[in-house]
Amino acid sequence: MAGDDEDAIALAVEAGFAAVFERLTGADAGIPISLAAYERAFEAKVRWEAGHFADADQLDFPTRYRVGDDGTLATRYELVPLPRTGTVYTETTVHIRVLGLRTPYSLVIVEQDGVGVRALVKATGVQPGTVGIGSDCGFALESDTAAAA
Repeated sequence: MAGDDEDAIALAVEAGFAAVFERLTGADAGIPISLAAYERAFEAKVRWEAGHFADADQLDFPTRYRVGDDGTLATRYELVPLPRTGTVYTETTVHIRVLGLRTPYSLVIVEQDGVGVRALVKATGVQPGTVGIGSDCGFALESDTAAAA
């Protein structure tokens, strides 16, 4: 009899999970997605700093090592703070529903002022689809706890 109770509980848990998953993804989502991969793609994993090698003119963002013409690996770079202002280089508005994100939302590539670095960022503080190419913008980096509040 105990085995029947355990099976009933397991089925109830699975049914509950399926209902929650269906509510979150929608019956018409139809796009398989790795939530872990999607989360990694949208979480900030880098500093708002670029790498600068002493023998190079440009900055590397995100920071990375370099391999010289002779095959040597260069690993010593200086971290340089990036500006928090820039100009919108291009914009797109995403209308496809994605688990955990409000839809629609806008993504922009911003050319940061004075450093020749472009960054892909999610536009906030404006209605999706209203950011124009060439618009001036500023960056505000917020922690995960501030974003959840």
